Formats: sequence, C-alpha cells, structure tokens
Amino acid sequence: METEISDTAARLHEESIVIDGLVGSMMNLDPVMDGGLTAGNITLASSSTQDFLPVLRSAMEYHDLARVDDRAVMVHVAEDIVRAKEAGKAGFILGVQGCDFLGRDLDNIWIAQRCGLRIMQPTYNEENLLGYGCLEKTDHGLKAYGRIVIREFNRLNMLVDVAHVGQQTALDCTEASATPTILSHCNTRALNDNPRCVSDELIKEVGAAGGVVGISTYSSFAETTYDQRPTVEDVLRHISHAIDLVGVDHVGIGTDCFEARSPVSFERAMVRKYPEVLRTYMTAESRHAIGMGSSRSLPKLTQGMLDLGMPEDDIRKVLGLNFLRVFTEVFGEART
Repeated sequence: METEISDTAARLHEESIVIDGLVGSMMNLDPVMDGGLTAGNITLASSSTQDFLPVLRSAMEYHDLARVDDRAVMVHVAEDIVRAKEAGKAGFILGVQGCDFLGRDLDNIWIAQRCGLRIMQPTYNEENLLGYGCLEKTDHGLKAYGRIVIREFNRLNMLVDVAHVGQQTALDCTEASATPTILSHCNTRALNDNPRCVSDELIKEVGAAGGVVGISTYSSFAETTYDQRPTVEDVLRHISHAIDLVGVDHVGIGTDCFEARSPVSFERAMVRKYPEVLRTYMTAESRHAIGMGSSRSLPKLTQGMLDLGMPEDDIRKVLGLNFLRVFTEVFGEART
C-alpha cells in the first residue's frame, strides 16, 4: 500500500534540510527537486575505477551542470548546503567509493580536492593500497599507506567514509582520523546478517568519534527477514536500532539510490560481481525497499519517523542536520 504523506509530514519535510549520504547520480534533477533533497553525496568512483582522469571528468560534469542549471549548486563547504536550501536548489557533494584511482601519488589527493571532491571512502568491497574492503575474508586493518592518506584527507578538509570498508580497517580509519568519519550508506548487522551491513561495534565507534551513520534503503541491506524484500517499516527499524546504539545525533539517511539504473547496469555492476550481498528477489526494479526507489520517495521516511512518534526536532536531525554538523566540522573553508 502506498504511504500517504500527511500535511504535517509534508510541511516538516519541506522545511528541513534533507541530505542523502549516498546517491549514484544527480544528473536528473527532476526527482531530486520533487523529493525535497537539499544535497547528496554523489559517487564518482568505485573499485572498478582505476584511472585518475575519468574521476576528474565526472567531477567536471557536475561543475558544468551546476553552471548551466540554476536549480543546482556545488558544495565546497557546509554553508553551501544552507544557501542551497534557502534558494530552493540542490547541492552536489562529490565523493568516491574506493580510492584506487589515486594510486600512490599524494598530489592526486590535492588535485581531487581542488576539483571539488569532499567525501573519500578508502576502499570499496575489496582490498587496495589503503586497506581491506568488507567482502575480503581477512582484514588486517588500515595499511601504512592508508594512514598517510587519512592524514592527507584530514589536512585537506576531506571527510572519511567507511561504508564499504572492512570492519578492522574501518575501526582503524576512525581511530586514525583527526576528524569524524561517517558510514554514508549502510544498515545494521544486528537486524540483517549481510556482509554489507555493519556491526554494532563499528556504529558505536563512528558515533563516539562524532560521526554519522547513514541508513540505506537498498533491499538486501535493509531487509529484516531473510530474502524478503523490505518495506519502509524495515528501513525505519534500522534507523531505530542505530538511534538506540548511538543516539539521534549520529544517525542519518544514505539511500544508495542509483536513479533509473538499467537492468544491464545492475547485472554488470552487482549481479556478476557481488552476488553474495544480493537476494533472489532483486532486480534493477526491486533493488530498494518497496516504494523507495527514487529521491521522490524521501518524504515517506519523514512520514514514517512521525508515525513512530519521533519529535520533529529529532526527525530534522536524521533528515540532514546531523550530516550538516559533520560537514561543517570537516569541510571547513576548503573552497576550490
């Protein structure tokens, strides 16, 4: 049954700063504007991106879009998100899922930062020069070069994201970083024993360091009954569990929504490479919780949190203010 959005939820959602901790693309601004999304962390690279220049070209595409479409702005510092909200625009936050593209040249980090990248995930699902991804059978933690890179991220006001990072490597990243880390898009292992879901221990460490845990709507991560496509209520259970662990100040939303991903793209990017994190019901059309396959669906989470009895001020935090707080602390005055 389709979630009905009450007048209260519609008003609260419209008033709130809404930040998505991970979106696959914001090139189509129509669903972004329809869903009231203020800003999103756009993924420009994963472990399959080994070369530096394609990432920069992707970044430049968003700079160009923000230049030619007056509905969008680039986010360099947190204040850009506030200004986007005031102007009724959408903010582009550039990030990566995996730093393989950086190679061993630290100058590449500076170049990436100058091109607008702000959120850096050290690994994707696999091992790389920095550490270990969440699908590796063994995780020996953050490597020596990884510690060097984390220090450089800190120096350049770039935020460390440990969403796909292996447990020990993620804990090491959080310990090594001088500023908070985030789990941009994840779900709780306590409710779903999927290798892409994260442990209570890691959630607590990220929260204790001042970070934010972004809860995803991705089907095989958000389900709470094995191999049963989740509903909005299941997503809310993950949100509630994370709040129980670290408090409402450290929980957000990171949908992991790749708007209009084609069946071929889903087959190539997920089914052939990572079947261990998928479920039998999943297709390109059912890869998110029922009714949550688009940025247009975000008001349903606002309605759901109201239905749980959460105070409006707490809902505002989960919708975006918590991520905004961390962005304010980390991004500083790192303008390009």
